[in-house]
Amino acid sequence: RTTTVGVEPSLVVDLQWEKNNMDHHTEVFREDGLIVRRGQPFIITLDLTSTTNLQQKLNKSKLSAQTGPFPAASSGTKISMGLNGEKEDSGWSAAASLKGNTISLKVCPSPSAPIGKYSLADLGKFVLLFNPWCPDDTVYMEKKEEREEYVLSQDGIIYGGDAKNITHWAWNFGQFESGVLKASLKILNESLQHKKNADKDCSKRNDPIYVTRVLSAMVNANDDSGVLSGRWSGNYDGGVDPSKWTGSVEILRQWHDSNCKSVRYGQCWVFAGVGCTVARALGIPCRLITNFESAHDTNGDLKIETYVGEDGRMVKESVMCCGPVPVKAIKIGDLTCQYDAAFVYAEVNADIITTFKLYDGLERNVVNKITVGQNISTKSIGKDAREDVTHLYKYEEEQVSLNTFFAAESDFTLVVSCALSVLKIPLKHRYLKYAPLLSTGSQLQVWALLTDMDTDARLLEKHYVSFKDPKINIKRVGHASLVKLSVENPLPDTLPECWFSIEGANLTHGEKILNVGPKETATAKFYFTPTQSGLRKLLVIFSSTKLGHIKSYVNLSISK
Repeated sequence: RTTTVGVEPSLVVDLQWEKNNMDHHTEVFREDGLIVRRGQPFIITLDLTSTTNLQQKLNKSKLSAQTGPFPAASSGTKISMGLNGEKEDSGWSAAASLKGNTISLKVCPSPSAPIGKYSLADLGKFVLLFNPWCPDDTVYMEKKEEREEYVLSQDGIIYGGDAKNITHWAWNFGQFESGVLKASLKILNESLQHKKNADKDCSKRNDPIYVTRVLSAMVNANDDSGVLSGRWSGNYDGGVDPSKWTGSVEILRQWHDSNCKSVRYGQCWVFAGVGCTVARALGIPCRLITNFESAHDTNGDLKIETYVGEDGRMVKESVMCCGPVPVKAIKIGDLTCQYDAAFVYAEVNADIITTFKLYDGLERNVVNKITVGQNISTKSIGKDAREDVTHLYKYEEEQVSLNTFFAAESDFTLVVSCALSVLKIPLKHRYLKYAPLLSTGSQLQVWALLTDMDTDARLLEKHYVSFKDPKINIKRVGHASLVKLSVENPLPDTLPECWFSIEGANLTHGEKILNVGPKETATAKFYFTPTQSGLRKLLVIFSSTKLGHIKSYVNLSISK
């Protein structure tokens, strides 16, 4: 691709972005233009009609690159380079070679340069990203399979449900889809830090910790023009039910195209999915972790306080915030480590204290030390299997307890006697009673309060009841880009106004099904034209007012 520079009609510039992007692992971006990674050289060529005294001019010339609205050498946002190939104090270098009427410029950004949009003198523009392939970059990831999973993979698995009934669904990160990189860079420019001091903000974009700190604030819309508005009430009028989202692409495009108006609505996994997409788009390796029974400690005492009345109903709730903070610091309990270490530590280790407010005004506490932080899960590298990473975040409760009271490898004798009787009280919940709640998800939360009438002791327990979603059958017909879908209505009621929709492999479509009677099967078929080869996930969702949003997926191997 060539560009004629307006200030010099005799000069034609070729940014060679197709070749450079291939070398920099950015050819998968569905964006036109030069996209390169720091710490790795790229080459552009200049074709001239006149070469008089050109070599002498090159020896004396300098090349400049700049980023941000107020570039300055003092902040590292304006760089000047000689063309002799020597590394400048900024860490950048440039070298020029002359062959006939063509100049080849080899430019190597510093591995610690700020990321973002750059201008290269009057020669053209490019985007600079973090580089997990560069050993000198702080985001360097040595293993190829980890880079492929945490940087290049556009699909993933999100785990949900509860610790005893773990469910999963696919998520389309789509970090290389059209418009996503543009939205990701816009997120940085819309942050409070950028609006307060743009040059300082652009300068600090050399630090992935700073960038993820900004990102964690901008994914939600609490304090700024962030991407997503959260809602947990069950009323999603004026927006999208969070459980209906199947990927980040539509969310980011909608936010960008609406002049940064927050998208409604998101919940924890939606925030995480969008955050992971933006991180990968910018070149920061990222994976999505599900922490079951995650706690929210807002006052820093490593205790989660729940206030309930005499009848066991909750009377007070809390709010939340987030890191980033090193995983190792969480495991060893280094609460002084930045950022928000105490809060994140409490997410997986806090005690849950339930305070009963009795009718006589007295309060009584019950402590639970086990519930928080169970079965911490993520997708395995290179396969659709759950990996339990709890051991990376915390020690086993039993191990910590034993090491506290007994010397290592000491002998002891323990005799335990127990005389208990277990009373089971079956409770029957009829479909007509819980049916209205099914549209908000496939899980009910049940609280049980046990009171000893003799001692007035109380026990409050929470239990999740998970409903098994009907299976969506997905069948690819031959080698053509055609899939047939079917799902059976398991309810004794008719499902009105149902929808099949699909996402993935660079497509999004929907088809309306009017009504599906009891035990009847809804069917649909979709034709699609994938634009990228490789292994991709085709995400399918069946939506209805009575079953909510049922999700499934199939892996498709797409040939060139």
